[in-house]
Amino acid sequence: MTQISVIDANKSFGPQHILRDINLQVASGEFIVLLGSSGCGKSTLLNVIAGLEDLDTGKIIAGNQDVTNVDSSRRNMAMVFQSYALYPTMTVRKNLGFGLRVNKVAKAEIAKRVEWAANLLQLTPLLDRRPSQLSGGQRQRVAIGRALVRRSPICLFDEPLSNLDAKLRTEMRLEIKKLHQELRSTIVYVTHDQIEAMTLATRVAVMKAGKIEQYATPDELYGKPETLFVAGFVGSPSMNLLSARIRIDDGEPMAIFGEHQLPIDAYPFRQPAVNGQEIVIGFRPEDIQLADDRTTLPTLFAPVTFVEPMGADTLVWFAVGDQKLSVRLPAAKARGLGGEVRLAFNPSIASIFSRESEQRL
Repeated sequence: MTQISVIDANKSFGPQHILRDINLQVASGEFIVLLGSSGCGKSTLLNVIAGLEDLDTGKIIAGNQDVTNVDSSRRNMAMVFQSYALYPTMTVRKNLGFGLRVNKVAKAEIAKRVEWAANLLQLTPLLDRRPSQLSGGQRQRVAIGRALVRRSPICLFDEPLSNLDAKLRTEMRLEIKKLHQELRSTIVYVTHDQIEAMTLATRVAVMKAGKIEQYATPDELYGKPETLFVAGFVGSPSMNLLSARIRIDDGEPMAIFGEHQLPIDAYPFRQPAVNGQEIVIGFRPEDIQLADDRTTLPTLFAPVTFVEPMGADTLVWFAVGDQKLSVRLPAAKARGLGGEVRLAFNPSIASIFSRESEQRL
């Protein structure tokens, strides 16, 4: 198993600065996901790790070796592409073993590794079929198997599930997770799908405009986003983000938005709250409750604007002045909800950001 270090990496294509001073440490055996929207630089970062693109400045370390200027074929990394890249005239068996044949691995060893990968990925009954005779999920398993037979300590995945339908994506996520648990190889995985990121990764690097906004476990990203971008990007539905300002009353901070005010003295500020500071206060939809007579948390009244049934639970939308607020409720509690409703908030588990810096306060 092998750790990876990306040090002060910069990459431009003409006038476009794609990677900006990227630093990333991947421990041996970790499953790291590079997450972000299209154009954020995540695939470029994967390509420079693989050696498919050259860095302008910076270093790539794999294990104890500086591989910055090492050809991709000698980096001992396996890669799975979005497009499967299978040879259409070859059977599954020959596709799985092609890279080994090119590297002049002994026939007996090729047969052994192909059989191992086929058993692992449930491809044994398909070994004599061609790609045109396979489903999308089966083709992707062949592409993954072709990478695995190389026995590389590092596996790189570039949006491998984006061409599959929702059901197959769910099935393949489970298979990839199981593979990592069995093989414990070091994996760097690119996706724009946050569900893939949150379910697969040991840590996630959220990228925006060529920079890593936050690098943390899925639980940390969800519970304590460090920037306003991460707060809005991670989570489905996304975090409620309300523009407000701080007012200090008798030493106690209040969040003021429109006609509403919310005590935020229970929030764990990293620095003392500043009177008049413009902020954005965030609450996850499941962290807002319907208030009753026993509620001790801060509350406010808001009218229901839309009810969105989602099966086991329901998303209820409210208007807070000219801002929108979503609350996730059990279906039974949401049934028949309408008019103006009293909502309870727990400031101790909120996320508060500076409007100016967009950093967590």
